[in-house]
Amino acid sequence: MFLLACAFVLGILDGLWSPPRERVWPVRVLLGQSLARLLWCGALGILAGQLGVWVAEAAFLMGFGRQVFFVPAVGLLLLALGWMGWRWRLGRRPWAASRLVHPFAVVIRVSSLLLAALLLALTTWEIRQAAVAMLCFGFGALPGDVARSLFSNSRWWERLQPLAASGAAGGLTVAALVLTAAGLGYDVFTGRALGDDLDHLGHVISGDDSLIAIGAPVPDVAFKSLDGQTVRLSHYRGRVVVLVAIGTRCPCVEAYRARLNALAQAYAPRQVVFIGFNPNANESLTEIRERQKAKPFVFPVVVDEGRQATDLLGATCMTECFLVDAAGRLQYHGRIDDNTYHPERVTTHLLQEALEAVLSGRPVNVLCRPAIGCAIVRQKPGEAQRNQ
Repeated sequence: MFLLACAFVLGILDGLWSPPRERVWPVRVLLGQSLARLLWCGALGILAGQLGVWVAEAAFLMGFGRQVFFVPAVGLLLLALGWMGWRWRLGRRPWAASRLVHPFAVVIRVSSLLLAALLLALTTWEIRQAAVAMLCFGFGALPGDVARSLFSNSRWWERLQPLAASGAAGGLTVAALVLTAAGLGYDVFTGRALGDDLDHLGHVISGDDSLIAIGAPVPDVAFKSLDGQTVRLSHYRGRVVVLVAIGTRCPCVEAYRARLNALAQAYAPRQVVFIGFNPNANESLTEIRERQKAKPFVFPVVVDEGRQATDLLGATCMTECFLVDAAGRLQYHGRIDDNTYHPERVTTHLLQEALEAVLSGRPVNVLCRPAIGCAIVRQKPGEAQRNQ
């Protein structure tokens, strides 16, 4: 949300900073301008998000860290500063230059603030969010663009030019600092370390909140054990239960296997039960049994047939966990810790801290931290086509 607000403010400044027009344009042209500008910004957002993914993937494959983001950051920053310098020198008055007569010059206008917004969009590492950020930028710029088109000779705009110019310089600085911080592994929007986000490209991020509110009773979900017995959550009433979504083919599950086993063994004397539930439609019971035999979890592994429990819990990805207290209320939902593939780099043991809080009767400090992992497979291959 903070990123979108920044992009929106940059768009407002961009609209104020736009150069004057040589004539007033009709309303239908303005409508066409507005739509085209939004499409242009959305396309740029998709491009920025895809570029961010490509850069991150290339860095990961070549063994570089997220510091590779410094390269596009420096390039865009230099381009933006050069553009600002050119705008400063253009025309007799600073920050004022004649607009090209063609109305679509509004659509394809390049500005330092647009480049700053692109810098921000690069830090999302998610194409959809980058596109939304650039659309916010476009919506922020539209009122100023429309007003300049309707009142092209107004002197009032000239008084706002220094403010918009200062905003351009400030926006560039902020955007550059955000991307630099991302390269260093720090997310300024959430105030936390980014952990291993680069390693998770292509994985799913669970929702910020589960379908069950923190503190609310968890439904009495039922599973099937590997020997066909029914396992219900109510069987463990009076004990703290950790439900973890697992699968046989997810690398995130393999990365967490040793840590989950260690946690289960450490907390077993304190009456904490770990249950790994497999909800994937493409993994057979035989496959799950063989995997458990070859690389066992030290706690029960069960199957969620038909994804009924998964739907009730609102689970979306592997290693997503749900901490249920002895009274059957949800106390934590999300990640196990903040680094999947590099245990030595873990800085926050989220699930363990939540367990300690629940066992000692203290409130949990972090109620939810979205999990990252392979998406839960809800339909077998070809099943979707057969249902159509």
